[in-house]
Amino acid sequence: MAEQGAVLQGYNNELVKIIEKLKKDRAALDKVLVQKGEEKAELQRDIRAMQERLRKTEEEIDTQQAERTRIDTVIKDAEEAYKKVLDGSKTLLKFLKTKKPGPSPIK
Repeated sequence: MAEQGAVLQGYNNELVKIIEKLKKDRAALDKVLVQKGEEKAELQRDIRAMQERLRKTEEEIDTQQAERTRIDTVIKDAEEAYKKVLDGSKTLLKFLKTKKPGPSPIK
């Protein structure tokens, strides 16, 4: 019987060691989980900040594209008006060249 008691005591000692090792492993995993949770929270903050920056950048792009379109329209209108001025000047010059000047009134 003493021999069985010794075997049982050996099993008991081994079980206690295994349980203690599992508790240490669990404590180490708890630390890792806390660290990973903090890292996740930081990444989520970064994502929100970057999404806000992206939204603002998209708004700025939209505003600048609208301004570019407005400027393109102004340039087109100005070029068309300038072409009309040139055509008018050409017509006026042609008209004046066909008229022969009379004698100069200044003597």
